[in-house]
Amino acid sequence: MRHRVFWAFLIVTLAAALPAAAQFNHVASPELVQTLRTMRQLGDGSFQQLVWWAPNPQDPGLNVPDWNNAEHQIMQLKHKDRDAVLSWLTGHGRAALYARGATDAMIGSRRPAGDSGPAISTTPSPLSRYRVMQLTSPTLRGSAPPKSGINVLGGFALIAKDGTQAIVCISFTNVAATAASAVHFTFPLISAGGEELGTIDFNRTGLFSPNVAINGPSDPDAYFNPGLSSRGIFSNCVTSNQGVAALPLLHTRYVAYKVAGVSYSNGSSWP
Repeated sequence: MRHRVFWAFLIVTLAAALPAAAQFNHVASPELVQTLRTMRQLGDGSFQQLVWWAPNPQDPGLNVPDWNNAEHQIMQLKHKDRDAVLSWLTGHGRAALYARGATDAMIGSRRPAGDSGPAISTTPSPLSRYRVMQLTSPTLRGSAPPKSGINVLGGFALIAKDGTQAIVCISFTNVAATAASAVHFTFPLISAGGEELGTIDFNRTGLFSPNVAINGPSDPDAYFNPGLSSRGIFSNCVTSNQGVAALPLLHTRYVAYKVAGVSYSNGSSWP
């Protein structure tokens, strides 16, 4: 009789345990595996962008920068897979990912933000409000010096996710023989389909000697954390505040640059 009671108890116990165990035998979907692979390849700075984004996630619809690509992939996941990834990113550990069939090999090395609880500051970075875009040349650049005499070294644009603001920063060099006193830049806003949605104008004045780099912030982090010794870099940035959401900003996928005019210290100009 005792043996019967024991075996009955054992069967009931196993039956009760099976549903709980079965949920961890779930096979990870190919989409989840691919998304975790993308996230696994992110550097710490890019991963931190995901952590800032995760509490209020929105699909950026972009493939660059790398964290925007990861955000887009996460938002394309099926509901339970997406929730599991966001659970990890918001500091609740890997349990939800394990339940979806993900393994530590798929997830990658331990990340403090996801694996050690919400130890980081819960105050979002100012950068989390923006989509980051590198400035793009509208044409292929040749080997000859630019006709304007202004060589653009690089730059970036920050487009507010709510469409209310754009910030553009640029670095350049005057390669003409004469010092320049003003450079007129335009920044066309380009849609995913290549349509020009509008432009932002910027007239940078000063004294720009030949072959001297006139640098703005090196990257978006430097824009928000410039340090006391480099606040002059903001002279190379222009801000467009719309007050309300503007469709051109919401639909912008690329920001190009053009040199529209140059004034020189000897009174000449281009074009």
